[in-house]
Amino acid sequence: MRYPSSPRWLRVPIAMAILACVVVVVTGCGSSSSSSSTTSTTAAASTSATASTSTASTASTPTKSPVTVGLETAVGSPVDSHPYTQPAARAAVRAVNARGGLNGHPVKLVFCNDQSNPRMAAACARTFVSDHVVACIGCHSLSDNLVQPILAAAHIPMIAQQPVSAQTFNGANMYLPQGGSIVAYEVAIGYALHRQGGHLGVAFANVPAGQAFEQLTAAIVKAAGGGSFTTKVPVPPTTSDFSSLAQLAQGGGTHQLLMLLDHAQYEPLMRAILASGGGLSNYYSTELTSQKDVNGFGPLTDHLIVGASFPPSTTPQMAPFVNDMKQYGGPPIDNVTLENDALPWVALQVLSKISKGMNEINGATVMAALNKAKGIDIGPMLPVWTPSTPGPKGFSRLSNPAVWLKAYKNHQPTLLFNHPIALSNALAGKF
Repeated sequence: MRYPSSPRWLRVPIAMAILACVVVVVTGCGSSSSSSSTTSTTAAASTSATASTSTASTASTPTKSPVTVGLETAVGSPVDSHPYTQPAARAAVRAVNARGGLNGHPVKLVFCNDQSNPRMAAACARTFVSDHVVACIGCHSLSDNLVQPILAAAHIPMIAQQPVSAQTFNGANMYLPQGGSIVAYEVAIGYALHRQGGHLGVAFANVPAGQAFEQLTAAIVKAAGGGSFTTKVPVPPTTSDFSSLAQLAQGGGTHQLLMLLDHAQYEPLMRAILASGGGLSNYYSTELTSQKDVNGFGPLTDHLIVGASFPPSTTPQMAPFVNDMKQYGGPPIDNVTLENDALPWVALQVLSKISKGMNEINGATVMAALNKAKGIDIGPMLPVWTPSTPGPKGFSRLSNPAVWLKAYKNHQPTLLFNHPIALSNALAGKF
């Protein structure tokens, strides 16, 4: 199955295929590679397939020895590409340095483009080790199962990572202040059942990973008091005829549909349902891939409900991040790409909080501080976070499982609630 432009879809079912027996919160089932092209450059370097180092000039220059942080993601890959994440991270570094750095230490950023290639991903991790980074900030790699053990062995924490594999969801060096895609789907289930009258069906990719994901969400529906899905719509990954699927999607008295699909299949399925003379009240998804995708839905956008780690960029809750991006030369702010682009900034806020008073800042001391920290206030976009809080079974490092719920009006996102929704509350009907 090919997922040309859906990093969030890729992220979820890969983990679900590995963890098919796990039901988050509710239950469980018991108990030599080639290197990437890396060079060290100045802050003006482009986002090519290299590692680049940027040091920001600041209004209040830190005076102690510099510390280095790492960012790994893919740029230019046909499978998974995040061209704005590095510019956002560089702006976040400039903002931190303008405030005195990390306890007086200026921050340098090493960026590595793994191009969604497993060998290059591992090489990026080795580069971070050799460069003595104190943390990997907001990293995202489709091969994080190779990256995580290399960094763990070097005692390098991964803060605000976008996890893909079961290994990273449970790695001892993983620190996740954001809810992410898995939590978003499950909070959406709680909302559909308890606030929108139930009658929830599901459309899922008819491949092993999609089937496993459907089974997990079915168990969540049952545990949340919803019984079972009113209909199940297996969607072949290469189908071009959605008419019969549209009829099935409306069977069993279905009023709402959970979309466990490649984002490219959302619109044709939704349009086929509308063309059949029917129509459903709500379609539930994780965040889409771009504002262009949102605009392409036309009036159907008004029926989308999305779970996301962050609220829209236009809300007061996102003002600290947005202001830093504007003041320190960040990229254009997209309500959709926030899911990736804000994470390095979040990680640096965490580092700023925990490094106060630290005599020495390195990977090991940062991990020790994270393990001891309680009630880290990152800002209004995320709940107060204690990193050592155990996550759900099978996702032990998912220590802050809460997301924002958004609807759309005239293609623009609006919050359904003025606060993030914790997973346990959503499944209990508490919003």
